[in-house]
Amino acid sequence: MNFSKGDFKILSQSKKFYLKHPMMLCSLYDTKFLNSFLQKKMWPRSCECMFCGSRFHNYRLHGYISELAEKHKVSLGPRFSDCPYCGSVDKYRWLWFVLQNHTDLLKSYGGQKLLHFAPEGPIKERIKACFKGEYFSGDIMAGRADYVVDMTEICFENNFFDYIIACNVLEHIPQEKKAIAELKRVIKSGGIIILSFPVAFDMNTYEDASLSEEEKIKNFGQEDHVRIYGIDYVERFERYGFEVKNLLPSGLMSKREINKNGFKHVSPILLLKKL
Repeated sequence: MNFSKGDFKILSQSKKFYLKHPMMLCSLYDTKFLNSFLQKKMWPRSCECMFCGSRFHNYRLHGYISELAEKHKVSLGPRFSDCPYCGSVDKYRWLWFVLQNHTDLLKSYGGQKLLHFAPEGPIKERIKACFKGEYFSGDIMAGRADYVVDMTEICFENNFFDYIIACNVLEHIPQEKKAIAELKRVIKSGGIIILSFPVAFDMNTYEDASLSEEEKIKNFGQEDHVRIYGIDYVERFERYGFEVKNLLPSGLMSKREINKNGFKHVSPILLLKKL
């Protein structure tokens, strides 16, 4: 049976979570053992990874219990979401599903331009294999992308990009208004900005960049986050003058398909169209 150091760390940090979901302990075991021991008729392999195509009984645990996750209904924290074969994370598979099925990015003609902030490795490689236009990746830290780019001071000319992807970035930026103004400046009219961030579905957006690291972990779930978006997130971005499309698995597929893909606890993805 295969246990990694990461498995033991997550298990020790998430004892309460496993006690609530005892059957999910099997997700820590070697999947080939389970697939040979538990026949399909006894326990159907209802999960299927859209990245590697593997079928299995359960996704593996990702994340650990935090005070924020315990107190609020948030799209982060411990969840059974990682493929036991290729290790893919739910938020990457969910983003790829949206790009494939709810944008024209991968069907685009040559000549279009895409800016990808904080590029996720698996997504970056898949986009570069399919996208026919010019691909630009950017990150505030040198060495992580093609360009060093501060979202509040984007180093590209006006109306330059047809698409921008910025997932799990805005919750790190104190000057949200300035960042959105910059995104709006460099995206073409009719262009699409693809955003995602953790959301608490039982409260309004709460932000405070002055909190200590300990307080940020408590209130936002991570020491380098400055806000937790709440149920007002759609209206928040509509106020910036975008046409907003709010995508959640529950509005796009059945519960069976959600469980199959491991999308039960993913964050919403917004498609912002510049008018």
